[in-house]
Amino acid sequence: MKNDPTPQHAPGTPAPGRHQYQHPTPTVIHDPEQDMTVLGRWVHRAMKEPVKLWGAVIGGAVAILAVVILYNLASGGGAASSEAWNSLDAARSADDKLEVAKANPESPAASWARLEAAAQLYQSGVSDLPSNSDAALQTLKKSADIYEQLVASEPKDSPVALAAAFGLARCLEARNELPKAVEQYKLVASTWPDSAEAAEAKDLAEALQKPEAAEFYTQLYAFKPSKVSLPPLGTETLDFPDVIPAPTDSASPASSLIPPPPPSPVTEEPKAEAEEAAPAGEEAPKAEEAAPAVEEPKAEPDAPAAEEAPKAEETPQA
Repeated sequence: MKNDPTPQHAPGTPAPGRHQYQHPTPTVIHDPEQDMTVLGRWVHRAMKEPVKLWGAVIGGAVAILAVVILYNLASGGGAASSEAWNSLDAARSADDKLEVAKANPESPAASWARLEAAAQLYQSGVSDLPSNSDAALQTLKKSADIYEQLVASEPKDSPVALAAAFGLARCLEARNELPKAVEQYKLVASTWPDSAEAAEAKDLAEALQKPEAAEFYTQLYAFKPSKVSLPPLGTETLDFPDVIPAPTDSASPASSLIPPPPPSPVTEEPKAEAEEAAPAGEEAPKAEEAAPAVEEPKAEPDAPAAEEAPKAEETPQA
């Protein structure tokens, strides 16, 4: 019963078992945010730590503002870069492309503009090499200088640096600087071993070390095109056939092809001209003889006179 005294047990004896309705005191602390929504958790934490919450809000606003500013700056730089690419696309000569690079030094288009200008100069020098080796050497030297500047300024992992290094080797080869060209080809093969230019550079380096290559370039630079010169004026006379003037007679073949002009109406002034043009001793033809008039039909009374004319022709009888 409830009022019964608690049984006592002797010291040293085990304690009796706990009653089935007696439970241990819980030691787990209940989390007040466990049953809250996300908004409720934010409000609860803001009430507990207001300084931390508002600091996070201000930091987020500053971050958004920084992103907006960076985007505006990038948009302005993108417009300038786009204009530089358009200028490069419109440039045709090597000098025009160098001007694009000079006008846009901070744009990525500047490096490509110099690269394209150097390649165009290399092609021009190679084309002029058989006919004008002196001018070709100057053009190739200008191309090699641009390639060398790009190799020094561009990062090694840039495609511009690889193309410039390979172009520099080609310029040295075209200038007949074969030992330097071989070293540059080997540098391309060792610096960019996984590129397509590396395999070609190895083959070209091996080919230039053969005696045939040196002989070819020696003959190429020793070749001089033949010059055609005319004799100086006054030292020789050239015999040309006599020039026969074209006949002015109306019976010439040329004049026979021209149709005669239409007849002009008879007036008094042409008669005078005809009389003056007639040779001496001959009478000028009358206008009636020159242009016979059409005979008008005779009247009927003249018919008997025409019948009497045969009677005068009869011969006398013997």
